[in-house]
Amino acid sequence: MSLICVCVKKASIAGDGSQLNTYVCLKLQNVKSTTIAVKGCVPSWEQDFMFEAHTLNTGLTAELWNKGVFWDRMLGCAWIPLGEVSESAKEGLGRWVNMDSEYVIHRGAIVGTRGPTDHRLLLDIRMEHGYGADQHQMQLRLSRLKASRDEECMSEDSDYTSDYNLPMHHQHNLPAFQYRSELMLRQQGPPGSGSAFLSGAQQQQQQQQQHHHHQQQQQQQYSVCTEAELPWSLGGM
Repeated sequence: MSLICVCVKKASIAGDGSQLNTYVCLKLQNVKSTTIAVKGCVPSWEQDFMFEAHTLNTGLTAELWNKGVFWDRMLGCAWIPLGEVSESAKEGLGRWVNMDSEYVIHRGAIVGTRGPTDHRLLLDIRMEHGYGADQHQMQLRLSRLKASRDEECMSEDSDYTSDYNLPMHHQHNLPAFQYRSELMLRQQGPPGSGSAFLSGAQQQQQQQQQHHHHQQQQQQQYSVCTEAELPWSLGGM
């Protein structure tokens, strides 16, 4: 088993990229990691990722994406075979990787890229072998790897999907404008009620006033006695 350590440093975007909001997506086999989105033509991330590799007969894909309002657009992609990754225990300066426009697929697997673009990505990729290393250090690295995967699954920036990646399913937060609309509807009451809608405390106070008024009317009916009725009652006694 080997650990593939990748540091996404920065990118160089050709043309007028000042309005772009770009992020990088890395994938090794069925494991995917995504950076945050950064604006500008020279975005900088300096984010580290770790992948667990059981074979070197595969490659790491790196994609540069622009985050849009309705959908995202891929600006370039690169494929790095693991056999070309050097072994090192320390992070280096990295190297610039040229981004192409599309993948080359052979028998359902990615074997390269084609269609050069003027975009470049600065990556530091190194390999750390698990066998023969200190078991405690390897366990710490694997724990960090698992924690980073769990965090990425809950990240809003990790809902990226493409033809070469597995879909990510998670619950989105309620948008601010939708939350405010629902709050206003709750304060206004049910449809058709208008200003006549009262809160629970106001309804209870109104019911108490009506009940008190009804009791006063009953007391007046039983206590009122006319002057003509009083002598008649006394004479009958």
